[in-house]
Order: sequence, then structure tokens, then C-alpha cells
Amino acid sequence: MGNLLITGGAGFIGSTLAKIVLERGWNVRILDNLSTGLESTARELENMGVKVFLGDIRDDSLLDSAMEGCDAVAHLAAQVSVPLSVSNPEETMSINVDGTSKVIAACLKHGVKRLIIASSAAVYGETESLPLKEEDAGHILSPYAQSKWENETQIADARKKGLHATALRFFNVYGVGQRPDGAYAAVIPKFADMMAQGIIPQLNGDGLHTRDFVHVHDVCGAIYSLIEGDWKAEQFHVYNVATQTKITLLELVAAINNSLSSFLPDYIHISPTHGPERVGDIRHSMASIERIQNTLDWNPKVDFEEGIKGLVQERLSLN
Repeated sequence: MGNLLITGGAGFIGSTLAKIVLERGWNVRILDNLSTGLESTARELENMGVKVFLGDIRDDSLLDSAMEGCDAVAHLAAQVSVPLSVSNPEETMSINVDGTSKVIAACLKHGVKRLIIASSAAVYGETESLPLKEEDAGHILSPYAQSKWENETQIADARKKGLHATALRFFNVYGVGQRPDGAYAAVIPKFADMMAQGIIPQLNGDGLHTRDFVHVHDVCGAIYSLIEGDWKAEQFHVYNVATQTKITLLELVAAINNSLSSFLPDYIHISPTHGPERVGDIRHSMASIERIQNTLDWNPKVDFEEGIKGLVQERLSLN
């Protein structure tokens, strides 16, 4: 095995990846400024044997210390809020683009063999044609999406310098460890908490918007497939990570209802109310995963209903 650095390692995806990779015999380090990650998560990982570096990815000396002797880097640290990117685009570009530039430079300096960075389905914008293939991207609707689009160009350039670098476009990531106040698709734990208390959730619009929900364990599996084993990603520098399945928000609520019923004997199913459409909301989203299936032999394994059940069970145990 080897040494892996995870930037954003105290966050939802990063901390899940850290635990999975630890179990597989890797030495793990995380670097996190705790802007969205939790100090309690960092300390939990530290107690499991993870080396923790607290600070900003734009701090050159800290990045040098964290990356020294690393074989692979999973760069997940980012400013991921679209509204925040609109209100403060300069800071978003500084963290996401300048920060990634520093991570790439440090990888080249320290002879890192593999770099995997988190891109996003946001690079597709509103696109009529589904499923979304990697070459369909570029309809940029926010500074956040622009930053991720630029990250992918940075990865392509890093490859020309000899770095085995890949960008993964995450779609709607969910699963155990997700917080209602977290940065990633917090609607699922938020709705689960509300509905467990008998509070009726409100959907924006008719509830027929669709999303491609992918479980965090499947996302980590995709990252791990690029960290470990033979280098299979020569052909492409970017891959969708999704399930190629459309789930409506009404189906999401139904799945939460079913899960709550299985844990709470007296639970009564709740129907959501409907508010106005949210301005700028993308109506439908679903990825093509043909490229990652064919090139990396990766397939999603977690069934949506089972994934929701695991998340709901965790939320009930915490409340």
C-alpha cells in the first residue's frame, strides 16, 4: 500500500474515504481548514491513526508538510456552495482554482503518482439531452461551475507534465455521515429529520424534478479505483460518477417514508407540500456512466432504497 493525502478529509466524502482506505491498509493523512468539515470528525480520524493537518490548501508550507512522501492525493477540498460562489466569486475561484493549482504543483514537486480531484455535475448546467455524457459539459451557470470547469483544464495540463491525474464529476452524493447542515445535497438528512418528527417537508415546484443520486460508498469506490492498482485512465482525464438513474423528489420522499416505517412502528407516511419553483433550478439531471464502466470497470453497487435506509437509520440514532 502507500501514503494517501485527502484534502477536505474532515468533510462528508473525505472522511468516508479516509475510513475505507484505512481499512485497506493505507497510511492516511488529511488536510482540512474545518470551514465545512467538523473538528470532531478530524479528531475521530486522528484516533483511528490518521495524521491530521489543519489549515488551508493555499498555505504552501503546510501543503508541503502534508504531501511529503505521499503516493496519492485525493483533492476534495473546495468551496462547494453555488449561492456563496455567486455572492463571493473571487473567494470561490481563489479556493477552487488557485488552491488546486497549488495542490498540482505540490504533487509534481513531491513525485506523487496519482491525483484525483472532485469535479461536479454543475459543469453541465441545463442540458436537454440525457443521459449527460462527459463531452456535453460546458454550459456554465455559476462561478462554482466555472471553477470546476477550470479544475478539469488544470488536470488535463497536469497530465502533460507526467502526473497521473483525473477529475471525477460527482452527481448528487448522499449516504451515511451526511449532515443536514452539510455542504453536499443536505436535503436528504434534512427531510429525514423533519419527517421523523412528523414535520411536513416542502418541495420546490411539483416534485417531478429528477436527480442522479449516487451513494458516498460508490463515490469512494470510484476514487479508490484510481488510487490503487494499474493505471487504467490514460484515455480520458474526466469521468462521471453517478448511477445513470433518474429519481424524482417525490420518489425521494417516498423512500424516506418507507425507511422511517421500517424503523418506527407507529410512523404515518407524510405527503410533502409544494412551494414555488426555485429560480435557476435544473429540471432534470442524469449522467451517462458508460465511460467509467468501460475504462475503469467501475459500477455503482448501493441500491437507492438501501442507501436511504442506512442514512435514515443513522439520523434516527443521532436524534
